Amino acid sequence: MRRIVSLTLICLMIFSLSACDGYLFIGDGWQDTPEKALKIEADNPMDGESLTPSLLLDTWYVEDKAFMLFVSEAGWLTEAEFVTNEKGQYHFYGFSEGTPDSFIIGEENEFASYSRYGSYVWGYTYSSERITVNGVDPEIKSYVFTCEGKEWTINRFWIDGIDETAEITIEYVIK
Repeated sequence: MRRIVSLTLICLMIFSLSACDGYLFIGDGWQDTPEKALKIEADNPMDGESLTPSLLLDTWYVEDKAFMLFVSEAGWLTEAEFVTNEKGQYHFYGFSEGTPDSFIIGEENEFASYSRYGSYVWGYTYSSERITVNGVDPEIKSYVFTCEGKEWTINRFWIDGIDETAEITIEYVIK
């Protein structure tokens, strides 16, 4: 009887483990869409309100990853990240959340914040600000939403094709 139970547990573990991006992912988190993978992760009571979108703003794909921007039920602006496996399924990888202005690169900031994956660079600015990334005008997408009882209009900027070893310079264009 013990051997049957042990063999069954070993088989279950083999079928529920997947390695991706150097990490081991366990369980049923692999889903056909980022939205479904996020729902699985949001079922975790600890992060449920933070990872349950009340307003989905955007989903974008960079190489073998997906990213979602949303206002959560907890009332925070949240960016979630997902990895993919060899079957093209998505698994939740991590998230950052905060007030919308904590995501923004303001021109008074001495150190500009941005994200990078491979040759793709992105970040957020106030909609009234114009920037360049390494001297190039980035693509821009604007979002209008309510968060913390205030209406926000912010931009997500991105640029693809930057050498992966290049230093990133974000400059504000004076109007």
